[in-house]
Amino acid sequence: MPRYQTDPERRRIAALVDEEVARARAAESEGGWITYLIRDPRFPDKLGNPAGTPIYVGQSKEFGTRVRSRFDKCEKTGTAKDSVERRVADLLHCGQVARYEVLERAPTRLSSLISETNWARRCVRRGYDIANLLPQQRLHAGSIDRREIPAEWIWPFLLREAIEDEITLELRCVRCKLLLPLDLSRFFRVAEPPKSLFEIRANGIWRAEPCTGCDQRSSRYVALKV
Repeated sequence: MPRYQTDPERRRIAALVDEEVARARAAESEGGWITYLIRDPRFPDKLGNPAGTPIYVGQSKEFGTRVRSRFDKCEKTGTAKDSVERRVADLLHCGQVARYEVLERAPTRLSSLISETNWARRCVRRGYDIANLLPQQRLHAGSIDRREIPAEWIWPFLLREAIEDEITLELRCVRCKLLLPLDLSRFFRVAEPPKSLFEIRANGIWRAEPCTGCDQRSSRYVALKV
């Protein structure tokens, strides 16, 4: 028999984890991208909320899976440096279970990233020490919009996600400055469609073929238009 089934304290922690996962799955069933907050239940927040002090802001379309995975893998993925995995694992070592709270729902991946960043900055402005690692989310600054999202956050988008967010690509020539829009929907017609915007950018054909404007090779690159 597994030890946690005979150890009352382990059974208590396992039951609390299952409750958090069940709530997350119920929230996920309503659809959309979820911006969520993780709280440390050992201390109330600055308004006296007994649910706990904020320690992390995240976003996910598979909220239940994210919550379960983080509880299951935090011991292995938590590093010596500060991270959300490390904090969740430390709470378990103290006999506590991190609490998840839905902050906001967003219809698309880009709008969810904006929501996550703005909620993280709100926590920073209120004086909370959150474990978000992205520098843009740890700034004591105001809200951002889609024009301020770093390009490196967008390149991993799937094609359908980019289309949903009306993100487009341009083929640009550094020599003659020719700009050619790339119709993302046409990539679905090829035998092996690229999965992400990054795969389109990495395709060597753009540099191998000559520019239609100046006939120069190795002069073109793919750029984002957000």
